Amino acid sequence: MALIAEGVCFSYAAGGASPAPTGAGGGAASRAVGGGVASRSAGGRMPPLHSGGPRGLGPVLSGFSASFARGRITAVTGPNGCGKTTLAKLLTGMLAPSGGRVLVDGAAVRGMTLDEVGRRIGLVMQNPERQMFTTSVREELEFGLRHFGFPEGEVAARRDRFAEAFGIGHLMDRFPFELSGGEKQRVVLAAVLATGPDYLVLDEPTSGLDRGRRRALGTLLRRLADEDGVGVIVISHDAPFLAAYADEVVDMAPAAGGAAGRDDADPGPAAGPDDAVPGAAAETDRPSPLATQESLPLPRRSLRALDPRTKMLMMAVVSGFAVAATGLAFLASLLALSFAALAVGGADLPRALKRCRALFALIAALFVIQAVFAVRFDPDATPLLTVGGTVVLYKEGALLAAMLALRLLVVVASAQILLEGEMRDYLLGFTQMRVPYEIAFMVVVGLHFLPILREEAVSVYQGMQLRGVRFRKTGPLRRFKAFAGLCLPVFVGTLRRADETATAMELRAFRAHKTRTSMRRLTLRREDAVVMVLWCVAVVCLYIVL
Repeated sequence: MALIAEGVCFSYAAGGASPAPTGAGGGAASRAVGGGVASRSAGGRMPPLHSGGPRGLGPVLSGFSASFARGRITAVTGPNGCGKTTLAKLLTGMLAPSGGRVLVDGAAVRGMTLDEVGRRIGLVMQNPERQMFTTSVREELEFGLRHFGFPEGEVAARRDRFAEAFGIGHLMDRFPFELSGGEKQRVVLAAVLATGPDYLVLDEPTSGLDRGRRRALGTLLRRLADEDGVGVIVISHDAPFLAAYADEVVDMAPAAGGAAGRDDADPGPAAGPDDAVPGAAAETDRPSPLATQESLPLPRRSLRALDPRTKMLMMAVVSGFAVAATGLAFLASLLALSFAALAVGGADLPRALKRCRALFALIAALFVIQAVFAVRFDPDATPLLTVGGTVVLYKEGALLAAMLALRLLVVVASAQILLEGEMRDYLLGFTQMRVPYEIAFMVVVGLHFLPILREEAVSVYQGMQLRGVRFRKTGPLRRFKAFAGLCLPVFVGTLRRADETATAMELRAFRAHKTRTSMRRLTLRREDAVVMVLWCVAVVCLYIVL
């Protein structure tokens, strides 16, 4: 009975796939299952299991194999960026390996939904706020128990037992997000442990805990392993804590002279059978869409090679004509023109479409609402669809809905052109266009926040599933309640990030000087002028013809 990673590969390369393990059993970068964990008594070291490249490039794990036994506390150590958090998410199904497999007691994790994984494997993330979904500590401790279907009497008993074990009984009626960092960590630990998982993965669980609380946590983990047979995997840099409580150690330090791996930031969307879009696992860990790799030469036809002011003009022209347009054919042609520019400019169209799938769903919902209700009370409207003698759709309503949907799609598609660029260049472009620096800075920061907030929402979404919430294969009302539960942690996280950004700006004397200088200036090239002229001519010609 063990949680096993067998020849696991994972990569954030632009191509999306990790290289396969070399040789039988994964080659030098892997260890045989059952032999991938070194005994602490043997020094707690093992040959490096990580083979990686720079952030966003190359594999994070290549042919990684290890076995985490029930009834044992296994420590996972290594420097920042070696893939420890990525391993935690692979073990719990939040990421899907591009090679190899993860097995829990012989069953493949990849074949399970996240709520099924969460019943057997508990996860405590580094940021406790991503696993807090209710308005009181009492409800937080009961959250997973109720979603996993524990009897009411057992819910109360387990809640009280773990509240006492972590010393949070006096906090039961407090708002979780108001607690201190250490208190939040204890609440999440208690909530996850209360559901009684067979395996427990903890990512830096001692952060925010004082010496006494760390000792209490270690004692509790020891009791869970020895008395309840729980397999405990502790990812930590806390060497004294690991030395005191870990039975075995997996050291993920990279090979000597090897390239450093990516940061252990939360990796973002998973690829799973029901809970996430397959292939999205590596998306949010790649470099930001607004950041380019300066070391890589850009093709002359690449959108990224264009001046940011050129791309802003392209979007402004298309969006402006879309708002003023009154013909479906012209709007459709603008949409096709935008996608043609993305394709010719070297953009990753599948990834761009994937990035906008939530907006597409919203546009579809708006289309239905507009089509059904826009002209329902107009006596001169022409019926288009009748069901059981009742007119449910009018011709004019369908036309207005199609116009609205196409306008929104054109704006979304043209906005993808802006994402093919570097954030700091947009800031330079705004300031050279005489836009007040504060306004330009906030616009660029807003663009930068979009992928960050998406990553936060996905982490909360996955965290809720690991605590038993089902977003799919359930009724519409329960699904709506589940998605409504996302709002609180995402909203609080957004406010928190905004407050931290404002504080950082103040500490760096953001408004201390009236004038600002730049290390470089943007210069419009011949290619930019040609693109701007051709783009404007193409849009105007389409407007005249259609």
